[in-house]
Amino acid sequence: MSINNKNAQKGFTLVEMAVVAPIVILVIGTFIYAIITMTGDVMAGRAANVLAYNIQDALNRIEADFKTSGGYLTDSIMPTTPQGHNDTADTFTKDTSTLIINSFATTKNPADSARSIVHQKQSGACNTSPMMINTVYFISNNTLWRRVIMPSDYTNTDNYCDSPWQQPSCSPGQTATICKTQDEKLVENLDSTDGFNVTYDSANKITITITATSKTAGRSITKSGTISAINLN
Repeated sequence: MSINNKNAQKGFTLVEMAVVAPIVILVIGTFIYAIITMTGDVMAGRAANVLAYNIQDALNRIEADFKTSGGYLTDSIMPTTPQGHNDTADTFTKDTSTLIINSFATTKNPADSARSIVHQKQSGACNTSPMMINTVYFISNNTLWRRVIMPSDYTNTDNYCDSPWQQPSCSPGQTATICKTQDEKLVENLDSTDGFNVTYDSANKITITITATSKTAGRSITKSGTISAINLN
């Protein structure tokens, strides 16, 4: 005697479901964790590369400025508002976290071989006294900035023989007449204790170290770079 049960179908029992479900959930969780980890690695690697690039770019900029300058100031500079410290007329003072470079104003980019020095006028004629400007590297809100400070009368053709290629800069948002462009933001998230360190090795040599830390994908990334720059003048 044979039994023909066409409707009989085998399915998962509750016991089987209770055993399989945790395994499936574990596999899916492991897969998601692996994706998150790989994504975090990629994001952290990219952030590290950007941080290293910004530090090296800032160091290269400082080195180029120092090489073509007249040297660093040994004391301080007192600009007009808002080009001074804290966007006032407060004095910028040379120390281990502030670099003040003394340079000649030029008619073109200082790296251009066709550039010439802008001279002052005396009794309507050009004399040997050049227009001097200052480039200041300083920290504000854990960020390294580059500011160009120029004489307030730098556009007066009665006082100077040529128009300078350089332009005075101020903090973003400043609208004073002297502010022709914005300060350059070079590196953010500087180390709070030693983010920008200047060592004055001699009258014509400086050593600069920049250290910055950023947090990406829950990870702390720290990069540092150092150069020694020699003034050729």
